Amino acid sequence: MSNETKSSTAYLFEPKSPLVFRTGRPFDQAGDPVSLDFPLPSTIAGACRTAIGDADNMDFSKDGHTLKNIPVHGPLAALITQDGAEPLFPKPEDAVYMRKDSKKEGRERNNRETEVLQLTPEYAGTDTWADLPEGLLPIYPEKELTGKPYKNKDNARWWCQARLTDWLLNNHKLKDITPESLGWSGPEQELRTHVQLESETLAAATGQLFQTNNLSFSPRQREEKDGWNTEQYGLLARLPDDNLKDIPEFFRRLGGEGRIARVERRPEAWPGIPEALTSALGKLEQDKEIRGIRLILATPALFANGWRPGWIQDDMTGCPPGFAKDSEPRIRLRLRAFITPRWEPVSGWDLVRNPQPGDKPEKKGSGAARAVRRMVPAGAVYWFEVEQGHEHLPELWLRPISDLPQDRNDGYGLVLPGIWKQDEKQTNTAEEKEK
Repeated sequence: MSNETKSSTAYLFEPKSPLVFRTGRPFDQAGDPVSLDFPLPSTIAGACRTAIGDADNMDFSKDGHTLKNIPVHGPLAALITQDGAEPLFPKPEDAVYMRKDSKKEGRERNNRETEVLQLTPEYAGTDTWADLPEGLLPIYPEKELTGKPYKNKDNARWWCQARLTDWLLNNHKLKDITPESLGWSGPEQELRTHVQLESETLAAATGQLFQTNNLSFSPRQREEKDGWNTEQYGLLARLPDDNLKDIPEFFRRLGGEGRIARVERRPEAWPGIPEALTSALGKLEQDKEIRGIRLILATPALFANGWRPGWIQDDMTGCPPGFAKDSEPRIRLRLRAFITPRWEPVSGWDLVRNPQPGDKPEKKGSGAARAVRRMVPAGAVYWFEVEQGHEHLPELWLRPISDLPQDRNDGYGLVLPGIWKQDEKQTNTAEEKEK
């Protein structure tokens, strides 16, 4: 396993006030009441690099490009505890919260129950048609649906590592677990109204109102069997080169309006790959019940071809970035299926210049808006057959697979490898197709 994978030094961001993460839309007197549900990787990367530049007394106008080359991975959500920080992972899109109706003891009134169903690729029957690219399989639920998707503001949008590990191992231990108990529902959105004050009278200026939507990471009370429990959440980032190891604690301005967050060095907080998952991936080549792997996005990804990574060729095969040596792939995967949420836009402001075709490298400007790009949200799932490099699969744990080196340095496209296990019916159908 590479040294980069073994490095686990993390930095915990503990927001001291609600944070603002703008969507990139114009901000005027009407305000921008829409906020991102979670900060983008580039936001955390910028905060870490600014801290590195301040610590080294760098001239940002001259050393900005040097700072941009520093890799920063994250962010992940984290539950702050007395002993440290427990990482949380975005809900996989192949997990569906379902509501089912059942009758108990002959009562006419139905009792609502919930379950977690898994989506998986299947070989389509003769009566099924899809306009998927050649070689890709459609996605089906593991069993016939008897209810409707269960939507609740308390549903876990971030899973704890124990639950995620069970899911990656394809264990069915989540059947009887409610969606609320899988982890964290995410930061609460808080709408604030602001006014402009007259400098002479210190009274509110007429008509000068605007609103901001904030994400609150403040401690919250959670009811449990033995009473109430106070929970505190934050953000977790990883610096593979540990560039801030001489500064164990500091404060940074984060996001829009520069809200304050306390940052603390937590050497062992970044999650490593579970031993059970490493063992399962090692048996993948010999286990006939395992068809391949799933790659689940832990952070949003940026690909050249929209939903399809640029390193996946037209024949649906490819080698993830960073897994080729002397132009020879150490891992070769074949894409068989995928499921993604609706794409999300990402843009921003280039403080140095907005590169244009034909520009000379030394040309600089006063800054301009970046082009809008389509981002694959966190939680998206890609199913692959492994054609080569089974022994290197554990190294994929939380490695960036976005196409561009700068996007990978910013932490876009961190992935979680899991098992793609098919039941006996699917395996028999696959063998018949191959014959």
